Amino acid sequence: MLNDRKFQLVFLVYSMILIFFGRQLDGGLSNFDDAYYALKAKQIFDSNSLWVVTYMDGPSFENPPFVFWLTGLAYKVFGVSTYAATFFPALMGMATVLMTRSLAKEIYKDDWIAFFAAFILIFPGMYIDGARRAMLDVPLAFCVTAAMYCFWKAQKDGRFYILYAVFTAFGVWTKSILGFFPLVIGFFFILARDGWRGLFNRRYWAGWLLAVILGSLWFLVNYLKFGNDFIEGHFLRAHMTLFGVSQNATESDPLYFLGYFRDFGRNYWPWVPFTAVAMVVFGRRAFKEKDSATLFLFLWPTVVICIMSYSANQTLRYLFMIFPALAIVTAKSISDWTSEKFRQKLLYVSIGTIMVTAIVINATPLEVKVSLKPSSVEVRKLASIINLNVPPDGKVGSYKLSKWNPKQSVIFYSGRNLDYPLQEPEQLFEAIEKDPRSTWLTATFQWRKMEELFPGKFYLIQAEKTYAYFTSAENRKNVRYDFSEGDFPPVR
Repeated sequence: MLNDRKFQLVFLVYSMILIFFGRQLDGGLSNFDDAYYALKAKQIFDSNSLWVVTYMDGPSFENPPFVFWLTGLAYKVFGVSTYAATFFPALMGMATVLMTRSLAKEIYKDDWIAFFAAFILIFPGMYIDGARRAMLDVPLAFCVTAAMYCFWKAQKDGRFYILYAVFTAFGVWTKSILGFFPLVIGFFFILARDGWRGLFNRRYWAGWLLAVILGSLWFLVNYLKFGNDFIEGHFLRAHMTLFGVSQNATESDPLYFLGYFRDFGRNYWPWVPFTAVAMVVFGRRAFKEKDSATLFLFLWPTVVICIMSYSANQTLRYLFMIFPALAIVTAKSISDWTSEKFRQKLLYVSIGTIMVTAIVINATPLEVKVSLKPSSVEVRKLASIINLNVPPDGKVGSYKLSKWNPKQSVIFYSGRNLDYPLQEPEQLFEAIEKDPRSTWLTATFQWRKMEELFPGKFYLIQAEKTYAYFTSAENRKNVRYDFSEGDFPPVR
C-alpha cells in the first residue's frame, strides 16, 4: 500500500495540512518580518490603488503587493489573525511540495523519485518553518516553481509559455526582480541545449515579453504615481543590492561569494553530501550527454546561486526557489545509487518521519524552529488593554525601547501605533505634561527602575515578563478595564 501512487498523494496532502497549518494560532507573529508584512496586508484594500502598498497610511515601496492581496482576502474570510496572515504562505508551501512531486514524476516517470523529492523538500525543517510564517520567500518559491514547471511543459507544448509568463509575473509581484529568475534560467537552458538557433522561437519570446510586461506593471504604476520617490524607496534600498558587494565585505572575507555554500553546509542536513555529489554528476551529464532533463535541473539552481552569491544580502531562505530542483536532483541520484530494497526502507523512514513531524506540531508542546516558538507573546497579552485605552487615531508612547521592536507586533495585535521611543526621563515627563492622558510601553526591567527613581509618579496598568504598560499617576482614574462592550482581543 505504501508504494501506491494514490496513497502517497493523499498521505502527502493530509500530512502537509497538519504540518503547515497546525498550531498556527498558538505561536503569534514575530515582530520581524512577519508582523510587518501582515500589517501591509491589513491596509492593502484601504489604498486608493491595489498596486500601491501602504504602511501606516503612507506609501511603502519595499515589497510588491501580490501576497498582500492574498492575505487581505484571507483576512476577509477568517478575520484578521495570525492564522489568516500565514494561510496563503502555508498553502503555497504545500502547493510547491505537490508541484515538486508532480514535476519529478513528469520527468522521470518514477513514483519513488517523485515521493522522495517531495520528502527532501519538506525536510530539513527550514522549509517547513518558512511555509508556516507570514513571509514572502515560500510564496516566491511557489511562483518560480510553477513558472519552471510550465517552462518544462512548454518544451513539448508551446502554449504553456503563457502560464510560464503569468507565474513569472506573479513572482515579480511577490518579491520584485527576484521573480524574473525563471526568464534567466529559461534563457540559459535554451542556449545551452540548442545554441543560438534555439532562441529563434516565437512562442518562447512571446512568453518572455508577456512576463516582462505583466511583471513590470507594479514598477510602472508606482513610478508614474510617485516618480523618483519610488526609485529611491525600492531600487536604492540596501535589501535591493543584488550586485555590488561592498569593499568592506570582500576585505573582511575574500570568500564572501561562498556564503550561500557555507549556509547550505550548516543548514541543509542530512542532504548536503548527497546533493553536492549529485549536482556534480548532473553537471557532467548535462553538458556531456546533452540530456534536457538533466540540464534543466542542473541550471535551475546553478544560475540562481551563481547570481545570488554576489548579492550584498545573503540569506538562505532567499534560495527556497531552488529547493525543488535540488530535491529532485537528490532524489534521482539516491535512486540511482541504491537498491530497490534500500529504497523501500527509505520510503518507510520518510513516511514515518512525516507522521512524527505532524504529531510533534499538533499534539505536543515542543517548541522547535521559529514558527513553533511563541512570538510576541507579551504584546498579544497587552494588546486588548492597549486597544481599550488608546483611541483609534492615538499612539502608545514608547520609553527606552528600540525604534522597531516591538512596533510592528504592537500595531498588528492592538490596532494602535507605537510612537518613536524616548530615551531620557526628562523627555518622558515633558511628553506627559503635554498629554496627561497618554499611556506608555517600556521594558519591564525599565519599569522597575522607574519605580525606584520616581516613586508615586507613575501607575502600572499591566505588566508581563518583557513589557510594562503604564501611565502617569494622575491619569490612573481614567484607565479602563471594562471589556464588556467590545470584541477583545482585536486580533488573535
